[in-house]
Amino acid sequence: MFYKNESIAIFMNNIFMAFEKPPVFFFGGCKPDVFIDGRPMINCLTVNQTRIVFFPPLNFKNTIFENATAAIKDEMY
Repeated sequence: MFYKNESIAIFMNNIFMAFEKPPVFFFGGCKPDVFIDGRPMINCLTVNQTRIVFFPPLNFKNTIFENATAAIKDEMY
C-alpha cells in the first residue's frame, strides 16, 4: 500500500506485515468522519485540504470479477 507520506507498507490478508519504505513523517489532525452518502471517510481538510472516502467492503454475494475490480477508496481534493 502506498501512502501520501511516501511510505510503502506490506499487507497480507489485510494484516499489516512490515514497511518496505518506513514513513518519514505522519499527517496529524485528520479525523474519522462520515461522507454525505454515509460512507466512512478520513477528513484531512484542516491539514492538507483532502478527504479520503472509503467504499463499503464487498462480500461473498459479489462475483470474483466484482471483488477484483471494485474501488477501495476515493480521494477527494
